Amino acid sequence: MNDIGIDVSKKVSKPINKDKTDETDVIVSMVDRSKLPQYLQNSDKLILWTIEDPKNMDYEGHVKIRDMIYEKVKMLVKDLVK
Repeated sequence: MNDIGIDVSKKVSKPINKDKTDETDVIVSMVDRSKLPQYLQNSDKLILWTIEDPKNMDYEGHVKIRDMIYEKVKMLVKDLVK
């Protein structure tokens, strides 16, 4: 992410819970719906992105996935601001 000017060195994943989801407008997930908590699986707020896990990819694979996510986030923000 540093390659594109985004510092994520101090960012950590945070678990999601029902209280937090009640306060949000949109929830984006990149995992299979069946792996989500039951209260999210049929939520109207849920947006599922089918994105391959880059865990076992080389650097170029990570860059490809990063760029794909970056573009999807930009489009999502654009859609939400309308």
